[in-house]
Amino acid sequence: MRKYLFIILVVVMSCSQVFAAELTSLPAAVMKSNLSLYEAFISEKGGDPLRITNFVSPNSNRVVVDMVLIQQALALGGLNNPLEFYAMPIPARAEAESRLAGLLF
Repeated sequence: MRKYLFIILVVVMSCSQVFAAELTSLPAAVMKSNLSLYEAFISEKGGDPLRITNFVSPNSNRVVVDMVLIQQALALGGLNNPLEFYAMPIPARAEAESRLAGLLF
């Protein structure tokens, strides 16, 4: 039984690395106001979301922090493809676009 579980685990891990290598970026729908705050926050903190450890800023809110933490978590998990954020005007539109296009968030 353990032998089969190990084989399945190896196959799944191999496939996930192949699929991850094919991705160039991951799409994510966010509110337009949060995207502008995120861009200002990243610029203020040096431009690299993976190196941010201090989230105190006038441009920071809960969504901006989540956007940075998700990128850091994906990178720690081995997925180094950048998130490509799409600005949406209202929350309902962001939710609808996410469902239709398979976007994150």
